[in-house]
Amino acid sequence: MIWPDITKDISLTIGKEFRLSSSPQPLSGGCINQSYRLLGSEVSYFVKLNQANLVSMFNSEAAGLQEIASSSTIRVPLVVSSGISGNYSYLVLEWLDLTRGTSGNWYKMGENLAKLHLISVGSNFGWR
Repeated sequence: MIWPDITKDISLTIGKEFRLSSSPQPLSGGCINQSYRLLGSEVSYFVKLNQANLVSMFNSEAAGLQEIASSSTIRVPLVVSSGISGNYSYLVLEWLDLTRGTSGNWYKMGENLAKLHLISVGSNFGWR
């Protein structure tokens, strides 16, 4: 099973033991990956799973999220870890409790998205 490998990876990354307080909770909404919420006694994580040969997809997503986070424009989940366990690749992210946005929140999101697009990361269009 992959969960012991993933919880061990989380523990190594955060510098203390992470233990599941319940079975991983499957989540819906995605069409490419399987997704789960891992509940611990103090913290939760969002985990995406796919085939092991697709680990580069998760590594690219992690790099993109880290780049957006470093821009200080839009709040994105922190990347905890990524890797391969058996036949699966995985990406572990900070769990964010999301709520419905208000018109003011969406306005601010639009402003922050515009700020993100003003940042230049090279001489080409796009990222990397």
